[in-house]
Amino acid sequence: MILIYHKQGVIRQVESEVLNESINFENWVGKKLVEGLLEIGDSYPEAKLIWCRLELKEWLNLNVIPEIIHHHLEMVSYRLEGDPFDFDLDYIDYSTSIKVQKGVKYPTWKMSSTVGVAFGSLFKELEIVNIEHEDYFLNAIAKRLQPYGLLCYQDPSLLKPNAPKVEEPILEFPEVFRFIWSEVAAKWVYFFFIAKIHFEKKWMLADLVRAYAKRKSGNSYKLNQKRRPAPIYQIASDIKIDVLIPSLGREEYVEQFLNDLKSQSIVPTKIIIVEQEKEMNAGCQMAFLTEKDWPFEIKHIFSRRSGACYARNEGLGYIESEWVFLADDDIRIQPDFFKQVLSQLLSMRLEAATVSCLQKDQKETHEQIHQTRIFGAGCSMVKKHILDSVRFDLAYEFGYAEDSDFGAQIRNLGHDVVYLPNPTILHLKAPVGGFREPVTFPWNTEDKRLKPSPTVMLFWYKHFSEKQFLGNKLMIFINFLLKMGKKNPYAFLSKFNKDWDLSLQFAKKLQSGQLQLIKTNE
Repeated sequence: MILIYHKQGVIRQVESEVLNESINFENWVGKKLVEGLLEIGDSYPEAKLIWCRLELKEWLNLNVIPEIIHHHLEMVSYRLEGDPFDFDLDYIDYSTSIKVQKGVKYPTWKMSSTVGVAFGSLFKELEIVNIEHEDYFLNAIAKRLQPYGLLCYQDPSLLKPNAPKVEEPILEFPEVFRFIWSEVAAKWVYFFFIAKIHFEKKWMLADLVRAYAKRKSGNSYKLNQKRRPAPIYQIASDIKIDVLIPSLGREEYVEQFLNDLKSQSIVPTKIIIVEQEKEMNAGCQMAFLTEKDWPFEIKHIFSRRSGACYARNEGLGYIESEWVFLADDDIRIQPDFFKQVLSQLLSMRLEAATVSCLQKDQKETHEQIHQTRIFGAGCSMVKKHILDSVRFDLAYEFGYAEDSDFGAQIRNLGHDVVYLPNPTILHLKAPVGGFREPVTFPWNTEDKRLKPSPTVMLFWYKHFSEKQFLGNKLMIFINFLLKMGKKNPYAFLSKFNKDWDLSLQFAKKLQSGQLQLIKTNE
């Protein structure tokens, strides 16, 4: 490890631990933190570079470093308060920084110069022409490279408890505009400009012009994919997997999927099937569960209450194995599916992943493992100890966003969820059965469907920060306006605000339990 202590972005001390060779520390004292990281990373790509505010030196927790960073495609940092953009970028960003939880390790591209760690190889691969402010620089790396597989986290354990507050920098508006222009996308600059005017009555045309003049940084951010840990194919013979399958009227598809599970190179230990009655007094339709011999235990739960959230919660109560695969009933997987998924997760020491789930002839658009805000309730592998603490929120029953909410619960507990582009699950999209049956919602009428849907609104209300919620509202308004309100924008604005407020009212009733959607065959 190489320890780099800085004050206001200027290196004051450099120390070494573990490395046997002598280092001339004085070469970097007095340089900007960004320059030091680039030069030291170039000279020592295999070393862990730890940066820390000099005022927090006594509170730097070196003991946790081996536990929080394991490979070269990770960057971890922590900021005591706020974020480097004063949360302003929340107006335009709805990624894994959704309402970042300060007290836990959390996946987010928002990095900090307060304290952090990354392997030197990360900085060695960069081509930097213009040396930026240290917080601009760290956030640019994360924002650019997270979609390509850089795993980025905030982690409070980098500092010992009761660390004192220090003055942490916030980027000025010209830098914020330039960051959006250079590291996000030009179109979002104008949206951000409008949002600041609309919600805060701040007119920042001069800042916008200054940022435009310096919008091209000339910097190149690259990620060496060869640095990714190799999959661990030598998986322990005693590893156990449970599979949870909710089903409604898809007996044929369930049998197909069980045959796929039967053929796995790592055969699951237990299959938990929650079958819901599709018609009154129809009874169990899965005779093959007992008529055939299966190499795993089958726990069959029969329910007369409909709803995917309810079904999955019922099944979660029966899981016992170390790993759990949450599955839809109309998917197909290859014989080495579990082996491929676990080999990647174990190599990166991760505990949850959503796996690529594509329909026939659909092509994968993401080539690299990466952090994501999505969660697939029917295509995800998760460690049991995580699932012990979360449940599907019944407020979303029969609607949408229940899986996104479930993933947000997992992240809020301090666990990451990554996206695996390989192996690929085939989603048959069965034309019969399933849980998206027509339901009469109290917010819809015969001739009108309320938009946005209250269940989707509930997710935004629960998990977006205040500025994310407002920015999302503005973005949806503009999109709806361009599609439906061009002829009379003023009348459309009035209607949009009424529908938005009504949807939010229903969302709050769903959250409080004042409104519940329950469907049974009793």
